[in-house]
Amino acid sequence: METIELYVSNGDQPEVKIAYLEEVPRGATELQLISTNAELDDFIKGESYTIRTRAEIRKPVSQDITIKADMRFKVTADPL
Repeated sequence: METIELYVSNGDQPEVKIAYLEEVPRGATELQLISTNAELDDFIKGESYTIRTRAEIRKPVSQDITIKADMRFKVTADPL
């Protein structure tokens, strides 16, 4: 993989880039992406949302690639 980006969307809001890594180290099996610190309030408060991954690869692959994603979101509650 050369680069990777994660986007969030739902039916009501436009897609927003939430994380990325522009130079994926060769041979890496685990990645820590850089957060864009995008406001996710409208997505988290909704019924559902979709996470989309966009990746560029260095060379063509002839086998399936499996990606496992563990995501953590920091939520700050606004008191009444």
